[in-house]
Amino acid sequence: MEADNKLNQQLTERKYIRHPAEIPVKYKLSGEKRKRTDTTKNISFGGLCFRTSSFIEPGTKITLRFPTVHPEVELTGTVVWCLEKEDQVDVGVEFEDEKEAYRVKIIEEICYSKKYETYFE
Repeated sequence: MEADNKLNQQLTERKYIRHPAEIPVKYKLSGEKRKRTDTTKNISFGGLCFRTSSFIEPGTKITLRFPTVHPEVELTGTVVWCLEKEDQVDVGVEFEDEKEAYRVKIIEEICYSKKYETYFE
């Protein structure tokens, strides 16, 4: 119960505003060779959240790539929280440094512009 309260407090005391963003993401967990693919749920200057099917231990280092962005960008971060919801798991990742955060902002802008390109064709 105490762990749940701590997680809820962390989620409500965010440093950065989260922006909804459904962007395909490929990732690899530290110590694993297997690459996984999921979709982001939201992005902020300090990190992102993605939805997956299995729990990832907080503290795990993670490498993220965005296949719809060219040239492909690679980011590193740490899983800071993991919240199980029915048959899915929301995973919160904090970026290693501010350079990583700037890269995500660029990715977000590219993906939004690609999303709206079809409206103007």
